[in-house]
Amino acid sequence: MSHIISKTTNVKFSEALITPKAPSYQGIELPWIKGNAELAPDSWKPLTERVFFVDLAKSGLQTIPCAVLQLQDLEELHLEKNEILEIPPEIRYLKNLKILYVNNNKINIISKEFGELTQLQSLDLSENPLTEGLPTQIVCRLQALRELRLYDMNLTELPAEICKMLLHLELLGLSGNEFAVLPWEIISLRNLKEIYLQRNKFCLLPVYLCQLCSLEILDMGQNALEYLPDEIRSLQKLKHLYLAYNNLRATPEALHDCISLRVLDLTGNQLYENKVNSLPKGIAELSVSNNQLCTIPPSIPTVASALQLLYLKNTQLKKLPSAIYCLKGLRILDLSQNRLRHFPKHICCLDKLELLSLDDSKVKEIPPEIKNLHNLKTLGLTGNRFQAFPQEICSLVSLERLHLGQHHGMKFTGLPDAITGLVVRS
Repeated sequence: MSHIISKTTNVKFSEALITPKAPSYQGIELPWIKGNAELAPDSWKPLTERVFFVDLAKSGLQTIPCAVLQLQDLEELHLEKNEILEIPPEIRYLKNLKILYVNNNKINIISKEFGELTQLQSLDLSENPLTEGLPTQIVCRLQALRELRLYDMNLTELPAEICKMLLHLELLGLSGNEFAVLPWEIISLRNLKEIYLQRNKFCLLPVYLCQLCSLEILDMGQNALEYLPDEIRSLQKLKHLYLAYNNLRATPEALHDCISLRVLDLTGNQLYENKVNSLPKGIAELSVSNNQLCTIPPSIPTVASALQLLYLKNTQLKKLPSAIYCLKGLRILDLSQNRLRHFPKHICCLDKLELLSLDDSKVKEIPPEIKNLHNLKTLGLTGNRFQAFPQEICSLVSLERLHLGQHHGMKFTGLPDAITGLVVRS
């Protein structure tokens, strides 16, 4: 279903007065709107000069409708997930266009007139074939751009001209391409806050990125990084660092100096216990799942004051150190797919926990101290080795979701009477 919104003084489309039968342009119905309540009905005007938002995503289009190309006041246009082959010269009439999504089409041709959209601030060209490559000269004329997304386009290099001309960029999305290096000219993007480089071919983190002092989000997941440069300490505004599924064997001490870092994802690397070095004290979310840690790295308790989400899934843990009790602020703790065998009693001191996952951890019983987790809402105990239904969970007054089933041990044949103490919530 298409969506068209008009821009009139204090009037949205849903509030507009619509005639019984709206006119149609190229198969797209454009409702009429009464621009002024004092005007007579014969003064109503069509929206062709007032529409500022159109959503024609997933509409089966092969071309951009001519009616849309006549909407001179249009500011936001969604054409993603169609079968469009070309951005035609008539696109130049959309002088006020600020946001354009044409991702997931079959675009091979972008006319040179596209470069005349000098008001364009956000552009998504992702997942288009562009068999002749990215039209660099055209894109470089869009100097008002703040967001540029070029995901999954088989690009092998980022043209240096883009870095030198699009100086207002705040977001650059390049995931799912074939990049192994970035041009040094990327240091020109002083306003860049977010860069997405997931699923490329980087073996080294481009050191030039460490000069982007405004950077807040850096995503380099699913590459082949082996280490992080010490220069990463220069990213003083970095808040989110995603490094999942690389080949990292250690984290540098320099990471401690990234004082704004709040989210760090190290899932699926080659880290060992003593290779997760000093962490920034402000870390609120940390994932080291799918690493061969065997025990909790000593650096984790040092961030106890801020840490709220901790993911330790499949890290070969056999026990938890008593220092775990320091993590008083934890709300989410994932210990699934480990070798614990015994429920770690120290967890019962973490009274702010809302979600605890111990699935597939070979646990045989639950200690009565679990009742201290009075904020626990979700508990995962699937795939363990209980001999009977663990009645201790019936003392969890805030529990809303319980995942309990097992492939080993005895099958449960009934539920204890005490389970009626758990209130069923809709």
